[in-house]
Amino acid sequence: MRRHTPPRITPPRDLRRHTEAAWQRLLTDTASTFGWVWLHIRDSRGEQEGVPDLMLWRGDQYLLVEVKTERGKLRPEQIAWHARAAIDGVTVHIWRPSDWRKAAETLTQGYDVEIDE
Repeated sequence: MRRHTPPRITPPRDLRRHTEAAWQRLLTDTASTFGWVWLHIRDSRGEQEGVPDLMLWRGDQYLLVEVKTERGKLRPEQIAWHARAAIDGVTVHIWRPSDWRKAAETLTQGYDVEIDE
């Protein structure tokens, strides 16, 4: 009998130097691969300022994600939006390239995969 080897997902070597757009693309590609539907809010300034970059859902799971580079800073409107969401019991995840493992574990939950650093 052959032993089952789970598939591996491996981030790019230069992940920590990714632009925000490239990091977000990795997140949305991973999300799509594992059955998440997602919506990207391109720029909330002037509209609902501070809205997180990504809204994702899969079945009855929902995620709000603010995508940042390693050095990216939250704007005051984003901090305020996250605080309002927290009052309603909604968590806004802030994912940076150094959060690859945490993000990958969240997006692949329920799947048998190995996650490389």
